[in-house]
Amino acid sequence: MDWARAKTILIICFLAGNVILSYQLWTEHRHSAALDDVLPRIERQVDGLAEQLEATLQRISEGVISYDAQWRFTYLNPAGER
Repeated sequence: MDWARAKTILIICFLAGNVILSYQLWTEHRHSAALDDVLPRIERQVDGLAEQLEATLQRISEGVISYDAQWRFTYLNPAGER
């Protein structure tokens, strides 16, 4: 594996981890009245991270394919479509 590909994979893992952690925080605290003013900010962060992840996956020259538990495609980047 070359370093460019390894770096790309690390970036994807980092962005995906941030999306997952932000979503977990959002779901754990979304019913709390004390966090009502924070939720819009968290939602914007989750949306921004999801957009960053999508943009990164779109730019990768290698095929990226994601499946769900039933082996159905959940994501396929342009390189994976070729």
